[in-house]
Formats: sequence, C-alpha cells, structure tokens
Amino acid sequence: MKDLINDLRKVLNRLDDNTPEWSMLLNVIGDLLEQDEWLLPKWEDLDKPILCVDFDGVISEYKSGWLGAEIIADKPVSGAFEFLNQAILHFNVLIFSARCNSKSGIKAMIDWFHEHGFEGLEHLHFQPGKPSFALVIDDRAIRFNGMWKDIPSPEDLVDSKSWYYQKKGWRKQ
Repeated sequence: MKDLINDLRKVLNRLDDNTPEWSMLLNVIGDLLEQDEWLLPKWEDLDKPILCVDFDGVISEYKSGWLGAEIIADKPVSGAFEFLNQAILHFNVLIFSARCNSKSGIKAMIDWFHEHGFEGLEHLHFQPGKPSFALVIDDRAIRFNGMWKDIPSPEDLVDSKSWYYQKKGWRKQ
C-alpha cells in the first residue's frame, strides 16, 4: 500500500494544479504515508485475531479527564503494560481512542508510551474510526448478548460510572 500511495503522490505532483482541493488531497496522502506503519494490515494478512483496547481509562488512568487529543497528563493504569505485553503474543493489539481521529492524537499516544517506558510499541496499532475486532476492552462498555431485555434500562445506565469516577463522582465527558 505504501508503494501505491507513493506512486500516486508522484503522479499528482507532476500535474501542476494548485487548487486548494488538490493541495488538500496531497496533504491527505502525506498523512496516510506517515500513519501507515501504525495502521492494521488487511484482514487477510493477519495471523492473529484483533484485540481492541481503549486508551483513556484503560491504559492511561485518565484522572485528569479530556484535555485535548494531544495532551495526556496521566500515568499508566497499574498492570496495563504487563497485560499489553502478554496480549501481543496472542493478538494483533489495536489501541482505539477518540485521539486516533487525528494524526497529532496518535502521535501523542505513541509519545506517551515512549515516555512511560513501554517496550512493545512496534506491536501496537492505531486506527481512526470504528475498527473491526475479535474482542474489545473498554472502561465504558456493556456486553450485548443478543437480548435487549438483559441490558440495564437507560435510567440505570445514566448512573453507570467508569472505574475512575467511582470515588470522584460523575463528570460528564
């Protein structure tokens, strides 16, 4: 895919069109080139199932709340790195977060992993949008078993709290 994008970029550069749309397209291609190494390969190229792990509140403590896609003020959740290092032996680990919707958000997470000494970073993937996966680990999830009657009512769900709000009280995110 990287070769295809590079070839497309070369062709577009030769066409000498300076419209804003053309420039935007070139920027998108540039962004794809920079992010490509962190995106998951095609399904048919995977040798293990995908495990999605949420970032904020699951890997990072998220006690400071949302400060922007590029600002991650909290330390790792105890045991998260050990779990990830075991998980990469059995899964293609995909980190998902609202931060993945921007290149700068992905870079912030990668930098955060480096700053906190995570050594398996080359085995992690990041992807914008809703990923396909075999399993997901999230601090704000309810397992759906196919029976809506087993899901708590919306009135009960309103009072649900992530682990990091248990002592702190509810804050709307």
